[in-house]
Amino acid sequence: MKFIFLFIILICLNGCSPVNRRMGLDENLIIDTDLTVSDLKATAQKISRSIAKSKISSKDKPQRIVFMEIENRTFDDTFDSYNLLSQIRKTLIASNNFEFIDRKQFPEILNNLSDSNLEKRKEIAKLMNVDYFLTGRAYAHSIRKEGAREVYYRLSFRLTDAETGGIVWCDDDEYKYYGKYEPINR
Repeated sequence: MKFIFLFIILICLNGCSPVNRRMGLDENLIIDTDLTVSDLKATAQKISRSIAKSKISSKDKPQRIVFMEIENRTFDDTFDSYNLLSQIRKTLIASNNFEFIDRKQFPEILNNLSDSNLEKRKEIAKLMNVDYFLTGRAYAHSIRKEGAREVYYRLSFRLTDAETGGIVWCDDDEYKYYGKYEPINR
């Protein structure tokens, strides 16, 4: 009888008190339908491998890339495109086939790039000594019904030739999450 009583107390203590533990960087604690750190790391790895295998990868000379922006079309105002791009950059630099231009060196030029014509684009590419611009878009679509939410995410990227404006590579990654919500969260 004492054993059963002690066993019940242990179960209650373990079930009633919070348990703190350190999580690994690649572990996900899924508490909602948002993208996770692991999702973004996996996307960075996939996109890096795809660029490295593309026709622009050259053993003769490193290709010079400048990051433009990742347009955030999700409902997550905290979406951190900088860390995603940093992971891509780190992996591609390690391959020794790519170099990245620090966009902070050319803020006025890059801010006006989208408004430029082809001749202006060629001048900018020559001035910056850049081969490609990497841009992207983070998109999310959500459906809610009956206390649940389904969210589809698509992270797409493209490399644009700095001189011609032609898209020379593109790829994307997709995720889908489903979560139940209490009436207060609907």
